[in-house]
Amino acid sequence: MDRQISLKDSGHKVLTANTYLGAWGIKEALDQGADIVICPRVTDASVVIGPAAWKFNWQRDDFDQLAGALAAGHIIECGAQATGGNYAFFQEVESFKNIGYPIAEIHEDGSSVITKHEGTGGLVSVGTVTAQLLYEIGSTEYLNPDVTAHFNTLKMKQVGDNRVSISGCKGSEPPQLIRFVSTYQVALETAWN
Repeated sequence: MDRQISLKDSGHKVLTANTYLGAWGIKEALDQGADIVICPRVTDASVVIGPAAWKFNWQRDDFDQLAGALAAGHIIECGAQATGGNYAFFQEVESFKNIGYPIAEIHEDGSSVITKHEGTGGLVSVGTVTAQLLYEIGSTEYLNPDVTAHFNTLKMKQVGDNRVSISGCKGSEPPQLIRFVSTYQVALETAWN
């Protein structure tokens, strides 16, 4: 690109490898005192799992807590989709004007409350949260480099206006292939530095 030569005329064969990193680099940066963590390509939920693992000092085998944070991260990852923007029953949403973005209040046991700022449009209900939870899901096992979350174990409950509690999500080891890719990427980054 810098030499104004098109890729097809460069004479080079293109090879690319892409991977999503997990949350542990974020936790490590926070452990070392970082105020801001700039991430390479991490899973959408990593930006929730990493700070939660740091805050509560979760370990890599705290699978239930990690699974709960993964569920919360998946729910809020697409912004206003969890506050009514991805909801088939849109007539239940009083207003889409100034729609509020979701907030995940994570607890030490991995449970969370999904909410939004007061005075904003949209809706946080069991229905809107369920619609987002099921978005892009092909199985009850949600795979991530840090944990496998079993979404068929979680419970949702309306606990107030625009407040939905998420609890009971069970977790298990992440799939070996995803863990290998994450470990391999870290090894490559270490070698390049």
